Amino acid sequence: MMKKLLFITTGLGYGGAETQLVHLATRLKLRGWQVNVICLMPPKAYVKDLETVGISVFSLGIRRKFPDPRPVLRLARIIQKWRPDIVHSHMVHANLLARVVRILAPFPVLVCTAHSINEGGRLREILYQVTDPLCDLTTQVSQAGLERYVHVGAVPRHKIRYIPNGVDTERFKPNLENRLKVRKELGIDGFAWLAIGRFDLPKDYPTMLQAFARGIHSDPS
Repeated sequence: MMKKLLFITTGLGYGGAETQLVHLATRLKLRGWQVNVICLMPPKAYVKDLETVGISVFSLGIRRKFPDPRPVLRLARIIQKWRPDIVHSHMVHANLLARVVRILAPFPVLVCTAHSINEGGRLREILYQVTDPLCDLTTQVSQAGLERYVHVGAVPRHKIRYIPNGVDTERFKPNLENRLKVRKELGIDGFAWLAIGRFDLPKDYPTMLQAFARGIHSDPS
């Protein structure tokens, strides 16, 4: 019998966390797992990609900012009906909801993944700490994030693992022809740094700019 894996995510857009989830879900589906995805908020991307390979996407339809118990009950009913072997949640809201719903609809294994070194303040870290007994394993996409979560007491060290984001090396690999073409279009002759990401505090562009300033000062060439 094929194992059942349920992914729970706060949102489903073109962000890095969601993209990693989609790649993981798709690969596991192709390896023979039964896979479904639940979004807390209405999905904005990747639904067709997932459905094409046979992965169903459900939304709890959360839109309001104030507490609403109905999504918890809807999620509990879905879990009771589908009976997953493993639930894998991504991002803080989904992680906390998956832990709470386990009280109402028990399931064998829960893995929670944090995709940032800081997911939004001390209260959320306390909630992680309080609900940790309901989680079997927490994973972090960076070693710095792991160390910080242990330091602030959000997760005990023996229950957290560092698992970096995966990279599809068939899709992302050196291509000299494309490299030269793009550099010519952009008018780049020498060494160039490329930073990709939204302009938001968690991306920490100030540290990058400070590093550039130090580098130029120590080696103007």
